[in-house]
Amino acid sequence: MEKIIVMTNGWVIVGRVNDHRDNGMLILHEAKHVCRWGTTEGIGQLCNGPMADTVYFHIKREVIVYPENILYTVECEGWFR
Repeated sequence: MEKIIVMTNGWVIVGRVNDHRDNGMLILHEAKHVCRWGTTEGIGQLCNGPMADTVYFHIKREVIVYPENILYTVECEGWFR
């Protein structure tokens, strides 16, 4: 399942959720750090993949996101076609 994760301190990460632990911790593979959304109508436009002006960087390692750092998540598809 693909998710956009909006975190504290302005971080936005999108990735494949490999595991969702009982304590709320998410483990992501093939994650991408979104530096600029490149949208005109908010983050919801990224649910079907990046826009032409979206800037992101691949994270080459497993990413562990702790629940206290998560503001909200959005299910998405289209980032890993």
